[in-house]
Amino acid sequence: MLGFIGWSVHPLLRRCATRVVALACVITAAVVYGSEGTYYLLLCAQLILSLQLPFVLIPLLRESGSQSRMGSAFVDAWYTKVFLWTAAACVSALNAALIVHSIQVINTTVSQLHNTWITALLWTLLTPFLITAIVLLLVVAFYNHPRQSTSQHETAPDSHSEVVTPES
Repeated sequence: MLGFIGWSVHPLLRRCATRVVALACVITAAVVYGSEGTYYLLLCAQLILSLQLPFVLIPLLRESGSQSRMGSAFVDAWYTKVFLWTAAACVSALNAALIVHSIQVINTTVSQLHNTWITALLWTLLTPFLITAIVLLLVVAFYNHPRQSTSQHETAPDSHSEVVTPES
C-alpha cells in the first residue's frame, strides 16, 4: 500500500501503529476523565465518522449518475437519481444535526469545568475544522473534475471481433 505520498509501510507495522494511536487516545480519556471520558470519546469518534460519510456518498452518486462515466447502459435512471440524492440530502441533514448536537454536548461538558481557557481553545481548534469540512463538502459536491476523453468501455476490444495476431 503506497497511497498518495508513495510511502511503503509493512502491513504489520502499519497495523501496530494505528492500534497504538487508538489505544493511547482511549487510555488517556479513561485515565483523565474516567468512564464519562470514554463515552465522550465514542461520541467524538461517531461525529468524525459521520463527517466522512457525505464525502464518500456525494462523489459516488455523481459518478453513478454520469452518463459519460457509466455509459448509457449502466447510468442511474432519473427516478433512482431522485431517490438517491434525496437520501443523501437526508443523511447529510441528519449528520449536520448530529454535529450541532455534539458541539452543544462538548460545549456543555467543557463549560462545567468553569475554565474559559479550555473553552477558548476548543472553539479556536473546532471552528477552522468545521469551516474546512463545510468548504470541502461543497467542493466535492459541486466542482466538476476534468474527465479524460476516453473510457475503458470505448477502448476495450469487442468480444465478438476477431483478434489479429502477428505472424511469426
